[in-house]
Amino acid sequence: MNLETADEIPASTQTVARRRFGRKSPPPHPDHCLDCGEPVSGHYCANCGQETTAHILSTKELARDVIGEYFSWDSKFFATIKPLFARPGFLTNEYIAGRRERYLMPSRVYMLVAVLMFLLASTFDPITYDQTGWGYAGIDPKLAGLHLTRATFDEKFQAGVLNVLPIFMLGMIPLCALGLKFLYRRSKRLYVEHLVFAFHFISFAFLVLLPANIIGNTFASIIFSLLPIYLFMAIHKVYHQSLWKSIVKTIVAYCAFFTLLSGFIALAERYTVVAILYL
Repeated sequence: MNLETADEIPASTQTVARRRFGRKSPPPHPDHCLDCGEPVSGHYCANCGQETTAHILSTKELARDVIGEYFSWDSKFFATIKPLFARPGFLTNEYIAGRRERYLMPSRVYMLVAVLMFLLASTFDPITYDQTGWGYAGIDPKLAGLHLTRATFDEKFQAGVLNVLPIFMLGMIPLCALGLKFLYRRSKRLYVEHLVFAFHFISFAFLVLLPANIIGNTFASIIFSLLPIYLFMAIHKVYHQSLWKSIVKTIVAYCAFFTLLSGFIALAERYTVVAILYL
């Protein structure tokens, strides 16, 4: 009895056999990347790195990707957060040197901090309009017209400030980087290097200032005294200038930072009031 080889069996018969015995045919390989559209010849796109196999992921494959992504992010988080606290300027130098894959991107660090800011502030630190120092006298007539009590307005005010504050703070980062660019205009450094420094320092500052404000005045005073020391160490390590130049520029940068911080907080509060009363 002559047995037919696999090459002699018609393709349709092979497909039926695979379906009958539960084996799926190999997924087709397109001639272009399904993500970026570039021509491909192997299993992965040379332009964007996406796998070229055109098939729906199985549950096993999806679980593998999710777990791999989680542990990759988890390892990057711990590799980032430790030097952010313990080694001022280290992450900025690593990024500038091109060693970036093992750490979270500077912008992702800030976004993570922004989420933590929102969670901590909304849980422990209620914000009232009276704390801004403007008082209710100027808005009481408008509140009456909108049938809002002061308590209801304060709830809306707190939620509104917490929603917009991270976005307003994000706008502060390029201004801080611009200030650093001016301070170190003779260093020939690119603007993006100052931007990375600003992302890292402001992320650290927000991580420590918010808990300090929640816990109490004594702890806040300690943190406020340590923050300029951290900034000095970061500036001295990244910009490699003399001790006295680093001290002077730290003082300038620290004063500018808190001036901008106060201004952007006030801007977020005023925007929230306008949004509640007039929008």
